Amino acid sequence: MARGPRLPLPWPGRGRRERRALRGRAPREARRPAARADRPDAAGRFMVGRAPAPPAPRRRRLAWLTWRRLALGAAALLLLPAAGAGAVQLVWGDTFRVQEIRIDGLEVAEPFEVAAAADVEGASLLWLDGAAAERRIEELAAVREAHVSRDWPRGVSIAVVEEQGWGYWQR
Repeated sequence: MARGPRLPLPWPGRGRRERRALRGRAPREARRPAARADRPDAAGRFMVGRAPAPPAPRRRRLAWLTWRRLALGAAALLLLPAAGAGAVQLVWGDTFRVQEIRIDGLEVAEPFEVAAAADVEGASLLWLDGAAAERRIEELAAVREAHVSRDWPRGVSIAVVEEQGWGYWQR
């Protein structure tokens, strides 16, 4: 309901009582049957400008809404901690830990050296820094270029391009 500017009430006694009647139980005066405009009241005054109070709203719907809110609150209290525990398990648990390392493109370099240089075993795939692992692998003498990618849900794939020697020295 839009509110306009607050104007003075034209008749005394109007305003708060009518608003209170709309919110819930009507005040005592409004519960009496409305006086007719053509008959004077007990004091001999005619009732001008007073409308009968609207009927009080039913409480049945309010009770249903209250139970619904309680049920939703109880479900939230049960589900939020469970969802939080699941998220903690996914982030810090063993679900997304690196357990397999696949290395492609090796001919001269040792796969154990490349895996040790990558230093990704046991790390979480969620927080894995692939660029840092690539830099560490490229520091090896036999490796020219490396590319590290996640292999969900438990692995890392490392593609290596080795340095090409131009000759061999024999003793």
